[in-house]
Formats: sequence, C-alpha cells, structure tokens
Amino acid sequence: MPELPERVASIARTTPVWMGAVTKVIMSYPTPFWRNVGLSGSAMSHVGPLREVHDMSGPNGSPAALFGFVPASTIEAPTVTAEAVLAQLIDLFGPAAGRPDVIVIKDWRREQFTSPAEIERLSDYQTFGHEQFQIAAMNGRLHWTSTETASTFPGHIEGTLEAAERTARSIGKHMQPAAQPMKVER
Repeated sequence: MPELPERVASIARTTPVWMGAVTKVIMSYPTPFWRNVGLSGSAMSHVGPLREVHDMSGPNGSPAALFGFVPASTIEAPTVTAEAVLAQLIDLFGPAAGRPDVIVIKDWRREQFTSPAEIERLSDYQTFGHEQFQIAAMNGRLHWTSTETASTFPGHIEGTLEAAERTARSIGKHMQPAAQPMKVER
C-alpha cells in the first residue's frame, strides 16, 4: 500500500474522529418490549456504561433493537462488557432488556483505519474541514469523505452529506474520459 503524502497524513493523525473514541452497542430483541409498557426506548444516563440509548427498531417495531453509546472515559477494560450493558438496560427498561437475541459491541478505538492512535486525547476540532482534506491525493485515487472532512457542519449528518457531494464532484473531475471508438472513413 502506498504511503499517504505527509502533508495530509500529519493532519489526519491529529484530527479527532467525531465518534472515534466511542463504543457503540446494538441489542436486538424478538419484540420492542419497551413500547408495550409505554417506554420510548430512549434514555440518557450517567450511571452505567451507556450514556445514551435509543430505539432503532424498524417500522412497526420489526426488527426490534436498541442501540447506545459508551464514551471511552467510562471503559476500564479494553472495551465495555455485555454484562455491564445488560445490567444497565435492565435497570432502565426492566428484566426483558436482559434477554436480547443478539448483542453487538463495536469499540471504534480498535479500528486501525478508522480511529487515530490515542483517539481519546485528540481534541483539536480546528482540523475538521482542513483544506488538505478537500484535495484528492495519490493522483486522484484517494478522496477524504467523512463528517470530519466537511467544511460545513463537521460532526453532523449535514457535514457527511457535504463531504459526499464534494467527493463525488472530485471523482468526476479525476475520471479518465471513456475511450471513444475511432471512425474509419472508407
């Protein structure tokens, strides 16, 4: 794999990843049991590993799922445990919360190509939307597209959309024109 140009690599190494120091947890259930007892499936908490919990069920509650965010500062082990998450969910939503079909825990700090080393310590948000992220690298083969690269609304869905539109335009400019068939006159 070729090396990144140093001008952009140095910015990338120091740019915080909006949710890069966060562990995301998804719990799938047979039904959205919380709705049946009049609960929204949403919670904000400073007790337990999950700071936020949201209902991410599909239309009409199928598939049924909750998801939440665990800030890195609350994780003592390499990542949060399923036991700690379920204990908190039981406190919030009752015993049925302790019986998910599936629980998925994704610690984004552990992803080599997603989060810079020591992501928890990066806090200079002035690098969001940096001009180096606006320029395609490696002869137009690498385009930076994420909310962190957006020049407007970085860290928000609007920033992601702006970055995607910028990248699509840039890719279009870097594409080689298709070879045209040669006309031969006889």
